[in-house]
Amino acid sequence: MDEKLRHQLRIKKVREMKNPTILMNSTDFKNFTKEVEAKVNNFKVGDNPTYEGVPIKTKDFIGQGNIIIYDDVMTNWL
Repeated sequence: MDEKLRHQLRIKKVREMKNPTILMNSTDFKNFTKEVEAKVNNFKVGDNPTYEGVPIKTKDFIGQGNIIIYDDVMTNWL
């Protein structure tokens, strides 16, 4: 399958999620933050970091280099 098509399918799946959340290793998050800050002059990480509107959470049990996007549907049940 073409890589561009795979990427589009991944984007479509994320957009269909009700409350997507990005989960990554804290070391990866620090590197990610530095990379984005180097590219964008007015970027600041707040108390609730997001990437393109999707919240980012960090957990050390996630292996470095792995990024998981999951749908936090628990908040929809309330």
